[in-house]
Amino acid sequence: MLRMPLYFVLSGLFFKEYGGYVRLLVKKANKLLIPFIFFYLVAHLIHKVRVLLVPNLIDDANLLYVFLNKPYYIPMCVAIWFLLALFWQHLIFGAIAKVSKKWIVQVSLVTVVGCVGWMLSARHIFLPCYVATGMSFLPFFYFGYLLKKTPILYPNKYDRYNVAFIVILIGIACAIYYLCGCPRINFIENNLPRFWVVVMCGSAAFVVAALLVCKVIKRIPIVSYIGRYSIIVLCIHMLIYTVLRIVLVKVGIAFSFCNTIIVLLICLCLIPLFLRFFPWFVAQKDLIPMPREKHPKKAAK
Repeated sequence: MLRMPLYFVLSGLFFKEYGGYVRLLVKKANKLLIPFIFFYLVAHLIHKVRVLLVPNLIDDANLLYVFLNKPYYIPMCVAIWFLLALFWQHLIFGAIAKVSKKWIVQVSLVTVVGCVGWMLSARHIFLPCYVATGMSFLPFFYFGYLLKKTPILYPNKYDRYNVAFIVILIGIACAIYYLCGCPRINFIENNLPRFWVVVMCGSAAFVVAALLVCKVIKRIPIVSYIGRYSIIVLCIHMLIYTVLRIVLVKVGIAFSFCNTIIVLLICLCLIPLFLRFFPWFVAQKDLIPMPREKHPKKAAK
């Protein structure tokens, strides 16, 4: 109820239109689609090498089929599905923002899209490339977009009550969670619980509580650094995890929390290398040139 909704909310929080829909499309292709394709191909290659090295390992991971339907089928790709879902959310909400700037219209259209995603889940209708997942969780994306326009995340006169607000919101989220039967949300396959609207309210409460906790803590340098290059950590941590686990099993060492710390440290060491040699594939530089704005704003005199 917290982790994935929080990611979608944070993405909506930083949404920009980039001066036109085509520019938005190109920007998000550079920031989300290209990193997905790059790391999917790298993971697929490593998977094929693993099949050659590990005897009796069954391999039926067809490159195109898995890409379109179940990228998480390859263990090293299990996290990057989020990039595709997020790509569709930017395109869908970019179109909605283009249609109208009025919040009531935007809320209505986002609700319609979210309901379509829920209906697809209820009827077990599958759409490739996580389109349905992006639709179902668009309300969280829009919730983040709305939060940016409120004083909640900025210093205000109610900050002295933040701890009390955190406790109340977590209490509400936990109550909803247990009253709804401890639902499990399968984000990857767009498998939503029965009381989805109520669960969404609990998730929203949990997300706001988490953001208020961050507001109380303020800034931790190492967390800020990881956050700045979070797409790199997202895309490589499962690659490292999978390879490290194979090595540790071979030498008879169980994978533990300490090994998880090792994965994080390796990620931190690799971030500068990706920034130096692969900036176009980790959303730091644009591989596809950005088109010019049709009506650029005149420079202030």
